[in-house]
Amino acid sequence: MNLQDFQDFQDLQDFQDFQDLQDVRPRRNGFTLVEMLTVIVLIGILMAAAGLSVRKANELSRNTKAESECRELVNALLEYRAVYHKWPTKSTGKEIASASFLKPLVDPTDKESNPRGLVFLNLTLTDSTWNDPWGRPYQVYFPDPKDVQRPKAIEACVSFPFKRPPVQ
Repeated sequence: MNLQDFQDFQDLQDFQDFQDLQDVRPRRNGFTLVEMLTVIVLIGILMAAAGLSVRKANELSRNTKAESECRELVNALLEYRAVYHKWPTKSTGKEIASASFLKPLVDPTDKESNPRGLVFLNLTLTDSTWNDPWGRPYQVYFPDPKDVQRPKAIEACVSFPFKRPPVQ
């Protein structure tokens, strides 16, 4: 109904009184228990989804950081070998990336193992070892030069945990 449908003022007054009677129903203050529980469950579901997303992003960033640091280390070792025609260590087998191992790559004042004073790896060690994002020290493997089939070929293989190999 609109205002044109009313014949006179009395009809309009009766209609407004009728609307006022409909609005007299009791109003509730607050929320019911079901409404509160529904909101709490929805918030919990959203928080769980957000937590999983943040955790996955954090793990992805750790993997990316470890990959880039491994590449930096491999490149620094290969550059050192290209300049001095030897590895910075005389040992073969596994070598932990400790401060003494990284010194020829990092310290230009070490004239014994780095006579040209070049910086191969821009790194500031805060600990005695260079650790990956999970807190474990990086390890480098040097094969015995006698076991290498092709001595001129330098092959570097770096494996990353939790990374799937490429599909061929």
